[in-house]
Amino acid sequence: MQLDLQAPGLELRRGLRDHIASRLEAALSRCANRIRHVSVRLRDVNGPRGGIDKRCSIKVELENAGAVRIEEHGLELRSLINRAMERTGRNVFKRLDRTTRPVRTRKPAQVVESSELE
Repeated sequence: MQLDLQAPGLELRRGLRDHIASRLEAALSRCANRIRHVSVRLRDVNGPRGGIDKRCSIKVELENAGAVRIEEHGLELRSLINRAMERTGRNVFKRLDRTTRPVRTRKPAQVVESSELE
């Protein structure tokens, strides 16, 4: 699983980078062989003005199943990343489950003659 991490305008210390990698591994390890690429973008939306201004965008490109995109907003980076990773894991598993589960078709209704019911 290839990870691309970008955080323009934010200082990412080694501890936070390790946290992102470990949360990603925990969220997606069961299906890592079906994942081509993961992009994580962290951004300070409002700059130095303050407020709820951090954004975490995650894009997971899957083998033969398209891409899953998640975006979370919040104030504190670690909790924001945790929420985004949990949602990403759930949505990736849903997508993969939909692509691997066989399609069920309904059997046509059988017509029974009234004489057969008696």
